[in-house]
Amino acid sequence: MRRRRAPHGSTALAAMFAVALSGAEADARSRTLEWEDGACAYAMRYDDAKIDAKTLQSTIDTLKSQSASVPSTPFVSQPSQIETLDVAKFETECAAAAAAVRDAPLLDLAEIEDYRRGRVEMIEDACRYGAAYMKGLKDPSAFRSYPPAAEACGSFVDALEGKADLVKTWERIGAEQCEGTGFDESCLKTFQGTARIGPGDAGMRLTVGVFGWNNCAVKHTRFNGAEAERVTELGQRISDAFNRQYKVKGNCVSQ
Repeated sequence: MRRRRAPHGSTALAAMFAVALSGAEADARSRTLEWEDGACAYAMRYDDAKIDAKTLQSTIDTLKSQSASVPSTPFVSQPSQIETLDVAKFETECAAAAAAVRDAPLLDLAEIEDYRRGRVEMIEDACRYGAAYMKGLKDPSAFRSYPPAAEACGSFVDALEGKADLVKTWERIGAEQCEGTGFDESCLKTFQGTARIGPGDAGMRLTVGVFGWNNCAVKHTRFNGAEAERVTELGQRISDAFNRQYKVKGNCVSQ
């Protein structure tokens, strides 16, 4: 008995069903991910059989411009606030922030590991600076524990340790703060009030620590200088490449 052949139309129909089924399976695996970064909203489609959702989300979170901030120290305006500074808590939060970036699963994107290293270095530098600042307000010698500022900002520590004239250092800070403001005299009068915000010389000491050492030291930090700009630009370059590769759609609202 001769076997009957399936008509050509049946073969074509089966092929069409196979293609349709394949497309349906692809649609079933396709996911939409949406996120915001500053004033911009983004969305993308991805195949969860090809891209791990956790790694994708972690990569996006790491590249977000807002996530690039570093741990900040609390603002101290009164001598009485110094004793409330929780250095241990700050250092714990710092360690967690660095570990989160260091251990984050990331997509294999060009230059992203360089960006990761840069981010970790920025966080660790901010943490060393912040810890030195908070400890230094309690014990001036601790200001010297941040090496990048040790030499350039040492005169403020000398004044706080009694190795230089505290009053003259305080007066110099006031002159520098008010110079070129256009209302130097009224500015100096306001500045002189900092000497009266605490008992004894506590107000002067706080001013030398905050407006003296702190304002000087921040100029020598890695997280606030040329290296920080390089890391920021690198992150933006990677983000732009990521958006092109994965066809990310964005909508930014002008502010």
